[in-house]
Amino acid sequence: MTSGELTKSIPDIDTRYSLALADLNSNSSVSLREIARIYDLPRSTLQARWKGRRSAKAFHTTQQRLSVHEEDALIRWIDTMTAWGWPPRIAQLESMAKQLMEAKGDRKPLGHNWYLSFLCRHPGFKT
Repeated sequence: MTSGELTKSIPDIDTRYSLALADLNSNSSVSLREIARIYDLPRSTLQARWKGRRSAKAFHTTQQRLSVHEEDALIRWIDTMTAWGWPPRIAQLESMAKQLMEAKGDRKPLGHNWYLSFLCRHPGFKT
């Protein structure tokens, strides 16, 4: 399979990085440059990931005000409200997020466009 075919069959870049790193760890006879070419990934980024650097997406999850589990709770709440025929509005979503934050002692206000970032992280929801 050529690298172009591989890219088409595995469009998710995180999956390609995982597979490339597994190949690097299991097959020492193939160079990092060759594996980067096979998986159609930037060599420098693959090398940084191999040395332990996290992806930008993984890094930014530590910067978010709500944890992954709290956002999952918000998603379940949105799904439940939508199933009942009451899809929440943005103000309701922000109110629920504030309640989750207050429950853990975080009283700082949300950013002005917090909901836009939330919707970008969870593209299955539309406003």
